[in-house]
Parts: sequence; C-alpha cells; structure tokens
Amino acid sequence: MRLISRYIVRNLLTTFFTTLVVITFIMCLIEVFGVTEALARGFSWLPVAIVFVSAMPTVLTFSIPISCITSSLLVFEKMSADNEIVALRASGVSMWQIASRPLLLATLAATICLGLNTELAARGHFMRRSTTRRLGTDIAINLLVPGRFVRITEKLTIYVGRKSGHKISDVVIYDGRTSDMEREIRAGKGELSASDDDSWLFVKLSDHVRVTPLVDDRPDPAFMDSYEVMVEVRHITHDKYEKKIFDLTLGELIGRVRAIDKNDPDLPAGDLALRMTYAVEINRRLVLSYSAFAFVLLGIPFGMTTRRCPSSLGIALSLLIVFTFYLFL
Repeated sequence: MRLISRYIVRNLLTTFFTTLVVITFIMCLIEVFGVTEALARGFSWLPVAIVFVSAMPTVLTFSIPISCITSSLLVFEKMSADNEIVALRASGVSMWQIASRPLLLATLAATICLGLNTELAARGHFMRRSTTRRLGTDIAINLLVPGRFVRITEKLTIYVGRKSGHKISDVVIYDGRTSDMEREIRAGKGELSASDDDSWLFVKLSDHVRVTPLVDDRPDPAFMDSYEVMVEVRHITHDKYEKKIFDLTLGELIGRVRAIDKNDPDLPAGDLALRMTYAVEINRRLVLSYSAFAFVLLGIPFGMTTRRCPSSLGIALSLLIVFTFYLFL
C-alpha cells in the first residue's frame, strides 16, 4: 500500500507543481508587463519589485485551487483510462485508501490558502497600494513618456522628445489653464523637480524658450532664456493611502465586526450594511481557502468517470468547474 500511495502522491505533486507554475506565470503576465513598462519609464527598480512581489500572494490564492482540481482530474483520469483503478479495487484496495493521500494533500493546500487569504494577500495588497502611493512625484515625473503627447489635465498637455532621469529635451507644452487662449511653450531643454510636500511638479525650461502668446493681448511669440511651468499633482501623490476592506486581515475584519456590534447593539441601517460587508468578505476568504479541498473532492470522482481524451477532457472539466465556482462567488 505504501508503494501505491507513493505512486499516487508523486503523480499528483508532479502534475500540481507543473500546473501551478504555468497558471501562476499566466496570471502574472499582466504584472510582468506593468513592471516592464514602469522600468522603461524610469521608475526605481526597488519599489517596482516590491509592487510585483506583493501581488504574488493574491495570485497564489487563485492558482493553488485551480492547480488542485486540474492535477486531481488529470491523475485520476489517467489512472482510470489505464484501468489502474479497476486493478486496485480488484486487489482489495478500498476507495478510501486510494483517495486518502490526495485528500491529505488537499488539506495541506487548503491550510496554505487559508494563510494566504487571511493574512498574506491582505498585507500584500496594502503594501502594494501604499508603495505605489509612496512613489510620490516619481509617478508624475514618469507620466512623461518620451515621444508621446501626455495629457496631464484637461487643459495641459506635455510632450518631451527625450528624457534621462529628471532631464528632458525637445519640450512642447500646450497650456490653457490660465486664459481662454491655449499657450504653446517650446524649449530645447528642461529639468523636472518637485516641491517639498510632493504637491507640485516644476518643469524648468531653458535653451531657446518660446512662449506663444506670453500674454493674451499680444499674440506674438516671446523668446526668453528660461521659463517655469508648475503642475499640481496633489491628487496622485499627496493623499495618504488608508486601509480598505481588501487590505484588512481576517483578525482585523472580525475586530471591526465586533466593534460595530459593541458600539451599537441596535445596528442602524448604515452600520448593518457595513457589518454585512465585512461578514461577506470574511466568508469569501474562507470559501476561497477551502475551495482547494473541495476541488480535490470533485476532481477524484470526475476523473474516474471520464475515460476518453484524458488530458484535454480533464483540463476542460477543470476550467468549467473553476469558471462556475468563481462566477457564483
């Protein structure tokens, strides 16, 4: 029996980790593209790496259950197609003995998912959002992509031909914030800087600066050695990020539910709605955690009853079950 258990466990783990790597990679593609674009725009690699790594617990909360059902379906489907299940039953091996090791592994996977959903995913989400907010004026500075017209606000558009750090060149600015006429500003060079509180971005222009028009009643262009454009970026850099419901750990969610019950036993409409929101989030995380165990329970019988086209049918069944589950969730 030990030999049979090792055989089943080895096949399950091999299929599980292969599926986990593939699914995690596919789910991380969007994050990979975001990291690549951020580095290309000149962001520092450290905060970008923090943002990428902090997204991994959330990805794993989905990829682990999907890998559980896919691996259980494929392994037991292959065993059924090769008549290994029939041979084991004929040899006196019960279904409980066959399924005991997979269910033990499913329990371990559910425990890992419970830790991910209740703690790590929430902390990672908060770290990701707060790190993005702490990037400060780097967000505003790196909005300026070389070779593109970037609309900062409805009345302000900036173009830079080249950019190296905070140095820019071949600058064109269309500024209609201070008058009815749109002001065109051109300069050969420029430098980006920020205020002490990261509320304003300063674009200091030099090298043959031309402003058309400088004032509304004189449409002729004005030439000067230097010129400065101020851009308010308070809305994307200044506000401090505070925890939202997806940033709360399970203990924090339960604590807030208890606080609502303690402070107002009658629960007025607003508090009742908030309490239910927290309660739904708690149940959602528990369901996501134990879905790994439930998927294995479904995968074993489904795998044994499908004998044709093992690989394609098993993958199709797993995708259908997963899609239905997350749709209802």
